[in-house]
Amino acid sequence: EILQRPELTYRDLAQVGIEIRDLPWEIERQVEIEIKFAGYLERERRQMAQMATLDAQELPADLDYRQVTGLRPEAVELLQRVQPLSIGQAGRIPGVEAGDISILQVWLMQRRKMRQG
Repeated sequence: EILQRPELTYRDLAQVGIEIRDLPWEIERQVEIEIKFAGYLERERRQMAQMATLDAQELPADLDYRQVTGLRPEAVELLQRVQPLSIGQAGRIPGVEAGDISILQVWLMQRRKMRQG
């Protein structure tokens, strides 16, 4: 946790009472980088997993977005024009907001329930 602070280096750990090994500079630097960016990298991994999940949620090719209640008019226009293949693709369209994506996800879930039941 101490090494996550941007102003501290591997060598600074010895000054705060943490025993360190004498390592080549390149290894020390690699340790610093991995620790300092661990949180960022984990967040990126979670976002990539979330995007993969959204990309797996396919949208019908013939979906008329004007029939999806709750979408903003701007989103309807963009989605009608682009015709994304998945929720993930829809989310990457500039101008389509998170609320629009949530509405599409709810619509998909309701559609699946109707087809199953």
